Amino acid sequence: MKEQIFKPYEQSQMMLLLHNLKKLIPPSHLAKVVDKIIEPIGIELLIRQFKCEGKNAFHPKMPVKGIVYAYIQLVFLSR
Repeated sequence: MKEQIFKPYEQSQMMLLLHNLKKLIPPSHLAKVVDKIIEPIGIELLIRQFKCEGKNAFHPKMPVKGIVYAYIQLVFLSR
């Protein structure tokens, strides 16, 4: 069984028009707090559940951070 290869996941990557998106977010913003909490969590069990079929998937931490941030903001839909 081949290993799952995720789409590139580099939070400090350069964008077309912006130099660094992280610099636009204030240090105490809730998004950075969620990032600092979720990033060190080991998700090896979650990664093992991915199937190696089709296109490369997004790294699992990306949607997890989005869902946690949305729940904190009292948005409970995650389509």
